[in-house]
Amino acid sequence: DLNFTEATTYKVLDSVGREVNFDRMLMFIEKISQWRVPVGSFDIDLSKTIVYNKYEGARLGVGLYTNENLFDKLSIGGFFGYGTKDFDWKFGGEAIYTFSKRREIKLKAKYEDNLIEMGNHGFQYPAFGYYSSRNILASQMDRVEKASVDFGFRAFRYFKWDFGISTARITPKYDYTFTDNGKDYKTYRNTELTANMKFAFGEKIIGAFNQNVSLGTTYPTLYIMYARGIKDAFESDFGYNRIEAVVEQSFYTKNLGKTSYRLEGGYIDNPLPAGLLFTGEGSFDKEYPFIMKNTFQTMYPYEFLSDRYVNLFTSHNFGGLLLKTKIFQPEISIHNNFGWGDLSNQGSHSLTGYKTKNRIYSETGLQLDNIIK
Repeated sequence: DLNFTEATTYKVLDSVGREVNFDRMLMFIEKISQWRVPVGSFDIDLSKTIVYNKYEGARLGVGLYTNENLFDKLSIGGFFGYGTKDFDWKFGGEAIYTFSKRREIKLKAKYEDNLIEMGNHGFQYPAFGYYSSRNILASQMDRVEKASVDFGFRAFRYFKWDFGISTARITPKYDYTFTDNGKDYKTYRNTELTANMKFAFGEKIIGAFNQNVSLGTTYPTLYIMYARGIKDAFESDFGYNRIEAVVEQSFYTKNLGKTSYRLEGGYIDNPLPAGLLFTGEGSFDKEYPFIMKNTFQTMYPYEFLSDRYVNLFTSHNFGGLLLKTKIFQPEISIHNNFGWGDLSNQGSHSLTGYKTKNRIYSETGLQLDNIIK
C-alpha cells in the first residue's frame, strides 16, 4: 500500500508524463536508436531510405515497415529506391516475427532485387554498420535477386546465433567472366546454408528503450561465420565451404591509453566467382580522405582478391597524455596494420586490375583527433 506522500508523487509524475507526452518521447528515442522514425502504425527505415555510394550515387526511395501499433510481434515491410547515377531501380520486402525481445529470438523471410558490393555476400560484416563511411566507396556491385530465411537468437548467456538459407541469381555489374571446368559464367546462381556465431564473454546487456543494448566487454569478442554452398540446389552452380573468424578487443591501460586490435581470417575450399571471394578490405580513395576503421588506409578497395586471408588491425590511442595545453590537446593514435592473402585458380578470373597479397602487406599511420579543445 502507498502512503499519502507516495500516492501524491505518483499522481504528479503521471500528470507531468501526460503533459509532456513522455511515452511518445521514449518511443521516438527507441526507434531512432534502431535507425527508424515512427509515423503512426509504420516506421521509416533510415538505413534503406538514405543510401549513397559511388556506384549508385544518391538512391531516391524509402524503406517502410509496420510497427507494434499495427502488429505486436510481426513487422512487414520493404524498400524501393532509384539510383541517380546507375539509373536503375532496387526493391525488396520482408517479414520479421519476434518471438522474444529479451532473448532476441527472430525469424525473418526476405526477398530482394538489389545491389550487393563485390565480396560482401552472406553475413553482415561486423566491421561495418548501417552508416559506416566505408559503404560510400562501393563501386563494384553485383545485381542480386535473392530469397532468404534466417533464424536468430541469444542463448547460453554470452552467445548470439544466426542460421539461414538463401538462394540467389547474381549478375556482376562490372566487366567480368568466371571460368570453371571449361564453362564460362557471366551470371550464376548460388544457394547457401549459413551458421554465424558471436561470443562475447562478460558482455553486459541492459534493457533500454524496449530492446537489448550491449555495454560491451573488456574481454575479446569472437565471431565465426560459416557458409556451405549447395551445388544443384535451386539450380545452384557451385558447391563449397567458406569460413571466417574475427577476434577483436579494446582495453585501457592506466597512464598509457586505449589499445584496440582486430584479427580476422577466412578460407574457401573451392573456386568461386570474384563476387563470392574476399576483397574490399582497402579504403584508399582520393575523393574521400577519411580514416575508416578496420580497413587498410593505403589500399584501394578492390586491389586484392583472395580465397584465403589473414588481416591484423591494431591501434593505440594515447588520449591527451602526450600533449596538453590550454586550448590544444589532441588525442594521438598510432596504427599498425598487416595483411596476407592468396588465390587459387587465378586464371579463372577475367577481371582487370586485381592482385594477390601473397606477401605481407603492412602500413603504419599517425592519427590526430580533437585538435581544438
